[in-house]
Amino acid sequence: MAGRACRRREGKHLPDEVAVGQLWAFTGGAVSITLPGGEVWLATCRLGLPASPRNIDLAFRSGPWKGVTLPGICEAGRGTLRVRYSKGSGGRPAAFKSEGEGRGTVLLEMEHVTPAGL
Repeated sequence: MAGRACRRREGKHLPDEVAVGQLWAFTGGAVSITLPGGEVWLATCRLGLPASPRNIDLAFRSGPWKGVTLPGICEAGRGTLRVRYSKGSGGRPAAFKSEGEGRGTVLLEMEHVTPAGL
């Protein structure tokens, strides 16, 4: 599955972290995140048991978060994927709303796309 960040993003972060146009491509337990400028960040992802929202852990193997595992939540809909992860000390986000939680979370809403060449 691949998704392009195109609709909603929140947070005060590195510009590339919340850039519209990111391409997240999931293959098995891995994800590659291609930024609009062409840089690629690699991570492994581990999903928790089915729940709403579902837990996801992103263990970055490259990019500015190399060697760091970021706890998050995700939710798939009809052709959409929402991912919210935390870079701060507040732990895993509890919901997709940012009310009452500290800085350091990223929220992306993506639409399903078929990558070129497939």
